[in-house]
Amino acid sequence: MKKRFNITTTCIPEEHYMVDISNKLKKIEEKIDLGLYFTINRARQYGKTTVMGRLYNTLQYKYIMIAGSLEGFGEATYETEEKFSKAVLEMINQQLIFQDVKLSQFLDNYIEKCEDLKSMSSIITKLCMKSKKEIVLMIDEVDKACNHIIFLDFLAILRDKYNKAKINVDKTFKSVILAGVHDIKNLKVHIKERRLLTEKEVKLIDKTKYNSPWNVADDFKVDMN
Repeated sequence: MKKRFNITTTCIPEEHYMVDISNKLKKIEEKIDLGLYFTINRARQYGKTTVMGRLYNTLQYKYIMIAGSLEGFGEATYETEEKFSKAVLEMINQQLIFQDVKLSQFLDNYIEKCEDLKSMSSIITKLCMKSKKEIVLMIDEVDKACNHIIFLDFLAILRDKYNKAKINVDKTFKSVILAGVHDIKNLKVHIKERRLLTEKEVKLIDKTKYNSPWNVADDFKVDMN
């Protein structure tokens, strides 16, 4: 196959001319092995999606790799906890079916029963306990959720599960990687800037002002240039 230069979407070694990013992948893999949660926030065309695609392809020998994206989530997805929770679980299952069919069928039985974020959290626990391999969750295009308070709640649940798993009272993802242009620790700022909030939402954001829903995230210092 004749190779070409690609500057639009995910780069594939067999199809596109690429620089060697093996050193970057090794450093990120080390963070995953340590069970760290982190955010890759860089400007567009820095290779975030390509890096996540390579991680997905190269780490399946030891982890279940979920490489999802919020890009396809429409506005209606964020209207209720039930819609959002089911959309996230379906996103996970779309990746799961290619790596563990039985585990995918197991998740299928729970998706329709999911009613809110709390039940989604319970389903994630059951899924991680059922899986023979630890699960790594990667979510691309998180900026698409920047104007939805329900996404802050989702991050808070991931944080809570992370903390509980550390003291063995919950089971959750081995590592969570979020990719986007902005630093997710400042997500509440973008919500304030982009739309008017209800009084309830303002109180929720004020409550998290000094307690970011993503304050468990490790600093990402890998050079993406």
